[in-house]
Amino acid sequence: MQKPEIRRLPRMLVAGRDQFGYLTDSFQHVLHLRDSFAITYLGWSSGLPDIELERVEVKHFSGKRNSFSRYVAFIFRLLSEIRSGNFDLVYLSYFAGAGVVPLLAPRTTCALDIRSGYVRRSNVLRRVFNTLILLDSMMFRHVTIITGSLRRILHISAKKSHVLPLGATVPEVAAKSFESMQLLYIGTLESRHIDRTVEGFARFFRECGKDTRCAYDIVGFGRPHDEDELRAAIAGCGCADAITYHGRVPYPELGPFLARNNIGIAFVPLVDYYDCQPPTKLFEYLLAGMAVLATSTSENARIMTEQSGVLIGDTAEDVYRGLLLLARNLRRYDSRAIRATVEGYTWDRIVGQNLKPYLLSILKNASDATGNNEDSVRIAV
Repeated sequence: MQKPEIRRLPRMLVAGRDQFGYLTDSFQHVLHLRDSFAITYLGWSSGLPDIELERVEVKHFSGKRNSFSRYVAFIFRLLSEIRSGNFDLVYLSYFAGAGVVPLLAPRTTCALDIRSGYVRRSNVLRRVFNTLILLDSMMFRHVTIITGSLRRILHISAKKSHVLPLGATVPEVAAKSFESMQLLYIGTLESRHIDRTVEGFARFFRECGKDTRCAYDIVGFGRPHDEDELRAAIAGCGCADAITYHGRVPYPELGPFLARNNIGIAFVPLVDYYDCQPPTKLFEYLLAGMAVLATSTSENARIMTEQSGVLIGDTAEDVYRGLLLLARNLRRYDSRAIRATVEGYTWDRIVGQNLKPYLLSILKNASDATGNNEDSVRIAV
């Protein structure tokens, strides 16, 4: 009797300049692809605690040189890994200069993942670095990108790119009650002007705090200037006892915040370089069943509905007015209905229904292009 063939999993190298587990998107991609691919991750050690994942081989580069020398050494380490690993696919999380990889490893099937454009204030630097992203992307035949609007801003061809949206993990929390307003901001403080949310909340608290029990938790970190600015805003707002700045909290420890708060703050300034990418935590707020107060970027407006919260401008006055509207409609919000508005944005669905089929199609097309009729990921017993 002929023995049945056993198919091995396609071998994939996932690589980038982040330590494994500390870039949420990349970690979630690996987590939900590991049953369909034999994955090796090569990242850049940042000296943070190691995170391991069963059935994933994690390797870190930790060369201690100046930034340019370290970058060059990382490229050589990456190329060495590609040449020795016999990978069917290399999937890179974008870093400046990533375009040299397919040039120096032309026989390797490569794809590039772009999660963000340049988001600093300088118009000149933004043009320079966004142009660099475009030039790097031109070296790849396959590109995944977080939104169609970012693709248009970067002028990346729609024919060669695939929209891979942001997602979130469904928090294991009970459905919310909306008898009070427990606000929560989670995210970076860098250039986000979170002091404006403090000012708007303080005015709301002074005028409505007696009628609506409310408090505000802020979780995040930024440059020293950003943190000092936030602390000063809290100290001078007149209701410091109702606002708590928790600083940096590791991702696994965010559960209690998502469990006890019922209003999420998704606040980014209304500038063009934030308009094309929704804040990561917006999805987690909504999947936790929280009503959301969000600035009206194009991407936020595409995701938010009337039943999930309120869209506002980016001033303290807008925050105040948005909180008034939330308070007026508070008892109308339904935690389960809010979750249902973004049920398609869970990481398992995004990877299983979007990323996985896309990567497998790349492998199939690569096999067809070489004229190899044999399954490239089949091994005989």
